[in-house]
Amino acid sequence: MTHAVNATPHGRRLTALGALEPDGPLHYALIRGAARSADLIGFLDRLVAEPCTRLTCVVLDNASLHTRYAVAARASAWLIKGLWLHVLPAYSPELNPIEILWKHAKPFWRYFVAWQPASLQGEVDRLLQGYGSKFQISF
Repeated sequence: MTHAVNATPHGRRLTALGALEPDGPLHYALIRGAARSADLIGFLDRLVAEPCTRLTCVVLDNASLHTRYAVAARASAWLIKGLWLHVLPAYSPELNPIEILWKHAKPFWRYFVAWQPASLQGEVDRLLQGYGSKFQISF
């Protein structure tokens, strides 16, 4: 039996931004629609607002969102606060540990594809809140 799912219009898209600490929690933000540089800047501003005693490296791939001038312009201000941005070479997602998490989370997200936007956001939020307890991966 063949199953088909209609494509979701972009207005109903849900984007997840995330930062994964190797020995700590998953920090994430869910954005309705496509994420913009202002969303990423807000997310990173919230990360540097949290108290931290060590340098934090955020690994970015070459997504256009990550390479916008507005994001690069904030890099020195974040570095002063202990957050360093490292942009990976093109076509190397295997070098970013959070990509392993997204790879394992996506099979769960496929169950949500036909849900209404409010339900989808709630279920993805519940899944990501469970990282480390209900939802675990090994590197």
